[in-house]
Amino acid sequence: MYRRERCEAMTCEAAIALCDYCARQLTSLAIPVPTNKMARRQKEPEPIEQMTKRLQTRSTTEEINDTRLDTEYKIAVVTTSLARHLCEHIESLPIGAQRRILDTHEFLVLIVPLIEEPPWTRRRPCSKTGRSIIWEKQMDNYEWKEVDPSDLLTITKCEAQCWLAIFHLTCSDVCRKGYSLNEFRKGQLLRLRKFLHEVILDQLPVLRDVMRYMDELSITSVPDNASGHGAALLMEQVDVIRESLIGGRDWDQVARDQFEDVFSKVTDAPDEDHRLIADIYNEETIGCIVGTDVTNVFEPLHSPLEDI
Repeated sequence: MYRRERCEAMTCEAAIALCDYCARQLTSLAIPVPTNKMARRQKEPEPIEQMTKRLQTRSTTEEINDTRLDTEYKIAVVTTSLARHLCEHIESLPIGAQRRILDTHEFLVLIVPLIEEPPWTRRRPCSKTGRSIIWEKQMDNYEWKEVDPSDLLTITKCEAQCWLAIFHLTCSDVCRKGYSLNEFRKGQLLRLRKFLHEVILDQLPVLRDVMRYMDELSITSVPDNASGHGAALLMEQVDVIRESLIGGRDWDQVARDQFEDVFSKVTDAPDEDHRLIADIYNEETIGCIVGTDVTNVFEPLHSPLEDI
């Protein structure tokens, strides 16, 4: 998807499924933190003492749930890059996928909250550094790194993906011709105008075209309500790939079948790889490594005070 040729080679069904997938992931990032468990876990981390205690006492179910939330967050963040490349090569996508990006999901409106309240920037209280709060930004390896307030305007790769998507959605000829503006869309887009200042423009010079477009849009009259469709009947292609995978399935029954037929029969006994790993730590192997007999080393003491 990072090359135009890949977008041109995609079938319409695959392109629509990919656009829908990106829209779902962007939406999961844009949900406000109070109601978003995935984002709240990242933006409002527990104090170290409380987190340490919880890690020591959490159950297996809680550990699996924590891993699921972390994985969902990483997937959603990576999807911003994929969505940006779809916007960049939108003219190479099938018409159905273009309509998905511009009208059905409105990627332009979806990305606005990610810039206003970025899920990869957080602040948290701290009393050890002499400051009441510290700012942190997520780096490329998904690790949070403390930054000075003066460096908050330094654009990371995640932030750059969102801005570049905005650039392609506002400045490409295909998007300008196919995206019908109304008062709502105009208002949503102009919410980003305050972020376009010299510090940001110096890092991404292409955003000067976006700023110019917003300045022109601010003095342009648009209809109060325009859907972009002249006909009363609207026909839209369904994501047949997703429907074929999840449609009409009893997922509770699927989970029970997997547990009974697959996971309940899983054992490490016949696993040769596990057996080889276990053999590494037997007495003979360790004796060959250290060059001495270690048989008696592992014999338990008869009394705790015998060798003292």
